[in-house]
Amino acid sequence: MTSVILSAQHVSKAFHRSWLHTPKSAQEVQAVVDVSLDITRNEHLGILGESGSGKTTLARVLLNLETPTSGSVLFNGKQLEAQSMPEFRRTVQAVFQDPASSFNPRMRVADIIREPLRALAIEGNHDDRIDDLLKQVDLDSQLRSRFPHQLSGGQRQRVALARALAPRPQLLIADEPFSALDVLTRDEIVSLLKRLADENDLTLVVISHDLGVVAQLCSQVAVMKDGRIVESGTVREVFLTPRNSFTAELLQAVPFLLND
Repeated sequence: MTSVILSAQHVSKAFHRSWLHTPKSAQEVQAVVDVSLDITRNEHLGILGESGSGKTTLARVLLNLETPTSGSVLFNGKQLEAQSMPEFRRTVQAVFQDPASSFNPRMRVADIIREPLRALAIEGNHDDRIDDLLKQVDLDSQLRSRFPHQLSGGQRQRVALARALAPRPQLLIADEPFSALDVLTRDEIVSLLKRLADENDLTLVVISHDLGVVAQLCSQVAVMKDGRIVESGTVREVFLTPRNSFTAELLQAVPFLLND
């Protein structure tokens, strides 16, 4: 079995603004430009960049939620096909910035977590699995009967993590999962995600603009600007000795600490 779970090969993604009264070429917005990236098993990779740098679009392409304009994404070394989608969905899960937007407001917490178990035909006692997941994310089992609007932001993000972990994925892609939280709650969820990744042997991709979060969670980092990866390497080498001027500007703007 290949050690690379997901591979982006020269991926580009353009969006069209058809309402613009300009030539067709000027209506294209290049969100991702010629990105190649391997995500290997047990790697903890941070993808850094400012708003509009293409981070989220790249995440959506990796998750097969967007089709690249050019290039390809390989899963376990092969092109994704219809028959491999159930395995892909079991293997690769995601957590987003605003979990409430991905929750059905009419579903209770237990049913939200149960959703991927049903959709992917995961065998076993689902109620026991739900209780175990709530315990993993430090939520009281009594919350299983509540609706999303009855939860705090931190509780909703914990439920989102529980749902993502339900099918026992190998890879978790977290797209700005902390940016909507207050500082104290953010630190709690960062610590929780770090523990969950270790306990569940997860390969982790963290999309963020927060250098401190990436420094805490990741060992590898790729820096994006204008849809391109401008620098990559270990967190320590990129943060301490950046080779790209944009990376250096990012590091000067945000203070952070790296543990020895």
